Amino acid sequence: MEKNRETEINGLIMVVDDDPFILRYISEYLSGKGYIVAGFEKTADALERLRQDKIEVVLSDIRMPEISGIDLIEKVHAYDPDIPVILMTAFADFDTAVSAIKKGAFDFILKPFDPEYLIHSLSKALKYKRFLQIEKAYKKKIEDMNVEVLNLNLELEHIVAERTISMLGLKIADRIRNPVTVIGGICRQIIKKTSDEYIIDGLNSILEECLKMEMIVSEFDSLVKERRAFFKREDLREIILSVTNI
Repeated sequence: MEKNRETEINGLIMVVDDDPFILRYISEYLSGKGYIVAGFEKTADALERLRQDKIEVVLSDIRMPEISGIDLIEKVHAYDPDIPVILMTAFADFDTAVSAIKKGAFDFILKPFDPEYLIHSLSKALKYKRFLQIEKAYKKKIEDMNVEVLNLNLELEHIVAERTISMLGLKIADRIRNPVTVIGGICRQIIKKTSDEYIIDGLNSILEECLKMEMIVSEFDSLVKERRAFFKREDLREIILSVTNI
C-alpha cells in the first residue's frame, strides 16, 4: 500500500499502550493505512523517543502502570505544546473526560473502537497540527514584514531629516550670504572714494565682520554637504533600565 507521504516526511505517529496485544493491533492497522508508527509499552521509552524524533500525534491509553495517559499529556506538551494527544480508554466516566480535556487532550476514544473512527480522529489531529504550523509560519512572516517596514520607516526618517537639514542650510546660507556680500561690496566702494581715515577704519571693521560671516556660511555649507542625520531612534525602556540598573 502506498505510504502516507505527508506523515512520512514530517514525523511519526506515537502509540503508547501497556497492553502488547492492543499496541500491536493499532500499530499494524495504522501502518497498513500508510502511517509511520512507533509503538511503546512504557511511557518512559515513549518520552525518550519524543526527544529524538519529530512526533506528529500521540495516541495513548489512559490507564497505565507508570503514569496515566492524562499525566502523559502534560509531559508531551511540556516538550511541544503543539503535539495533539488522543486518549483511549475502556473505563470512561465524566470526571475522566473532563480531566483529559482540561489537560489538553485533542480527542477521547472509547475501547473497543471502530478502526475507521480512529483514522478519522487521527486525520483531524494531523490537520490541526498542520494548521498550527501554517499559523506560526504566517505569524513569523508578518513579524518579519513588520521589522522590514520599521527599518524602511527609519531609513525614510533619516532621508527626510537629511533633506530638511539641507533645505534649511541652503535657506540660511542664502539669507546671510547675500546681505553680507552687498554690505562688503558697498564698504569697498566707499573706501575707494574716501580719504577719511576714521571712515576707512570703520569700514574695514565692517569688512572684517563680513568676512567672519562669510566663514560661518562656508562652514555651514560644509556641514550641509556632509548630509549627516542627527536623528536616531532610541529605546526609552533600555535607557531607563541602564540608568536605574533595574
